[in-house]
Amino acid sequence: MPRIYYKEDNGDGGLDFCNPGDQLPGFSPVSDLEELKALHAARYDGNREDGVSYYNELQAELYLSIVTGVYSVAQVVTLESYLKALGDEIKGGSWLTAQNTISNMAISGIFDQNFKDKTTNDINTYINENY
Repeated sequence: MPRIYYKEDNGDGGLDFCNPGDQLPGFSPVSDLEELKALHAARYDGNREDGVSYYNELQAELYLSIVTGVYSVAQVVTLESYLKALGDEIKGGSWLTAQNTISNMAISGIFDQNFKDKTTNDINTYINENY
């Protein structure tokens, strides 16, 4: 079913969508393709900012796992290399692409099932709240 896109009436530039027939109070429908493109581009700016913040927190956790002796530097460097494509997608604001990528990643080293499940849950939560 196609989505109908809406922008906030108060001019914040917010963008939302709903199914045909639903009404969003405080929002007006947007059908102009150029305006929709601009609103989506602005939304991706926020997705990128959120992605950089998320990845910085992950790196801080990994650093602390080194200094507390949970993992070695070599283990964390190997993990960061393994997560490079996923990290680039998240930092680039492409959370849906990251969702697909992580679902196809095999368990490897300290990228164990718990790590994969937590990261997958974080990505899914972001998507559910922002897409």
